[in-house]
Amino acid sequence: MARSTPGIFCLEGPWSSVLTDASSVQPLLETVGRLNQAKYLYERVHTRDELLYLARKWGQKRYGTYGVGYFAFHGSPGTVHLGREKVTLDELGEELRGKLQGRVVHFGSCEVFQTDVDELQAFRRKTGARAISGYREAVDWMQSAAFDLLYFDAFAYKSNIDAIVRDVMEQAQGLAKLLQFTVVSGSRSNPVSPIYD
Repeated sequence: MARSTPGIFCLEGPWSSVLTDASSVQPLLETVGRLNQAKYLYERVHTRDELLYLARKWGQKRYGTYGVGYFAFHGSPGTVHLGREKVTLDELGEELRGKLQGRVVHFGSCEVFQTDVDELQAFRRKTGARAISGYREAVDWMQSAAFDLLYFDAFAYKSNIDAIVRDVMEQAQGLAKLLQFTVVSGSRSNPVSPIYD
C-alpha cells in the first residue's frame, strides 16, 4: 500500500521544433498518478522567462505538497535548454533561493549533471532542496523515461532519499549506470550517490 505520495510539479520543454512531434513526459506522470494516487501539475514551457516564472510559482508555499520537481528539458553540463535559450543551474538557483525546503528536484535532461559536484551542491544549498538528481550522460528518451517512472514510483513507498536511491538502484542498476544517474543530497553519510567506477 502506497503511503502519502508527494505531488510532482513538472515543467517540460520542447523536444523538437517540428510541431507534429508529440513526445511528452505527461503520460509518465499520468501513470504515476493513477498507480500511486499521486497528484501532479504539468506545464509545457517554451521560453526562458516561462521557465523561471513557473519555477518561482512552484517555490510558493501553496505548492508545498508538490514535493518533487521534474524538469524535463534538453540539456548540457550545468544547463537546461529551451530551443536556442538556456538557463544555467546557477541562474535557476538564484530564482529559487531558499524556496525549496524539503523538496527534491529531478532533471530529466541530458548531461545537466556532467558538471562539478560543488556546482550541484551549491544549487542544492542555495535552493534549500533536500536533494537534486539527474543524469551525467546524453540519454535515450525512452530509457530515461523508464528510469524516471521507477524513480518517481519509489517516492510512493519511501521518504528517505537514500532509501529511494537504494530502491531504484535495486530495480534498475544497469539503466542507472548507463544514464549515470546521480543524486546530490544533504546526507552527511552519502552526499553524492550512487558512485560509479
